[in-house]
Amino acid sequence: MDATQWTGFMAFGTATIACLGARQRDFLPAAALNGLCATECALGFRHKVHDAAVALMGEVYHVRTPYQVALTGLVLLAATLFLVQALRAGRGATRLAAVIAGGALMLFAVEAVSLHAIDSLLYHPVGPVLAIGWAWLLLGAGGAFAAVAARRR
Repeated sequence: MDATQWTGFMAFGTATIACLGARQRDFLPAAALNGLCATECALGFRHKVHDAAVALMGEVYHVRTPYQVALTGLVLLAATLFLVQALRAGRGATRLAAVIAGGALMLFAVEAVSLHAIDSLLYHPVGPVLAIGWAWLLLGAGGAFAAVAARRR
């Protein structure tokens, strides 16, 4: 793993542990989502799926923009539905942890769609870590903070 992958793995791993440490049933979905994000950072399945899709598309890959726009629309719709559901469930820190974990999943989904303008932002080096790694760090820290705050109450 490179520095960016390690950053995401550690951030989401910490958030997973913190959500489990909150010892509240409401934090289990956020713990599971953070665990999935940590696993994805370590293994990079999204890149394998992307490469398989490119191979499957063949010549269509070069004119894929309409497909990307449609996929981006689906990602945004799914994120909106998730956000609405997360806001209805739980309260306070539980809600915050769910929204942050959903935001992390949305970031992975947008990255998988692979719009070049977005990719150039996400893969821009900021020190030894790509920008996406810093975003993962913020998301993981936010999820961990929400869980720790709930535990202290």
